[in-house]
Amino acid sequence: HTACILGDGTSATGPLVQVALFVGIVELLTTLPKCREGLTLENAGDYQLGLNFLPKDEAKAKEMKLKELKNGRLAMIAFGGAITQAALTGNGFPWLFAQRSTSGASLASGIRPAGKQFTARSSPAVAMRAEGSGYKMSKSVPFLPVSPALEGYVGEEDGFDPMGFSLAIDIRWLREAELKHGRVCMLATVGWIATDLGLRVPGEAFQVSTIQAHDAMVKFGSMTQMLCWIGYAELFGYLAIIKMMEGETDRVPGDFGLRWLYPKDEQGQYEMQMKELRNGRLAMLAFSGIATAGVLTGKPWPFFAMRPEKRCSAAPAVCSGTTL
Repeated sequence: HTACILGDGTSATGPLVQVALFVGIVELLTTLPKCREGLTLENAGDYQLGLNFLPKDEAKAKEMKLKELKNGRLAMIAFGGAITQAALTGNGFPWLFAQRSTSGASLASGIRPAGKQFTARSSPAVAMRAEGSGYKMSKSVPFLPVSPALEGYVGEEDGFDPMGFSLAIDIRWLREAELKHGRVCMLATVGWIATDLGLRVPGEAFQVSTIQAHDAMVKFGSMTQMLCWIGYAELFGYLAIIKMMEGETDRVPGDFGLRWLYPKDEQGQYEMQMKELRNGRLAMLAFSGIATAGVLTGKPWPFFAMRPEKRCSAAPAVCSGTTL
């Protein structure tokens, strides 16, 4: 950018002036016709380009326009983050390794290199629609439309997909991943708290704190066995998912045939699935917070950090018995 402004250094104007002039002409020629005919939601952004790629079916054409809108919003956020990362780290994409600045204080001057630090239902559906359009509006994000890919899945009434991931990736794969991570985090949250409260597996090797458990199990050699058993479970789960994705089975995402305490009626099943989904999402956030708080405070759950006791060095009459 700086080089384009200054050019070769012999003149005050660089090639960026030509770019600005060309872009200004394009903006002028495309904006004036819209001002004359009146700018509406229907013709906004329509420059009659790429019409050959637009589906003939009205519903599919509307879905493609929705994809463009959501991807554009995501790109604006992503580009803002890209510029910030580039300026802070001084590196190119993917900005994994920050460089320490030696020329004085700056936003990135205290950042250390990161490389060495890593060793169809009976429940009511929301029918809010925007005036003059056929889009359902999201209940959780009222100013955004609901992704059509969410229709028919538990939680569709909330309509939460602000980034439009369900339009870019198969919703079945996304829901499978969400349920799996939610279930793991629910177990992890309960396990972490239980361990911090004193529950231990018998054996000297297991008498360590929650923070130390990972390194202790690696040293003990049990992590290899855990990886092997989890790998078997993942393999069979992956085969079930692939058959579901290819349409060979009528399996729904997250269903492994476990029906213990599962309601018989459809309404009860839907409510149970909704509880699992929401509790799983909460557990993913909770476990992230628990791990962070545990490391930062160095204390077990509920992580009330205490100041170390220090006796006051003043005269006994002033602070006898006082602790800080």
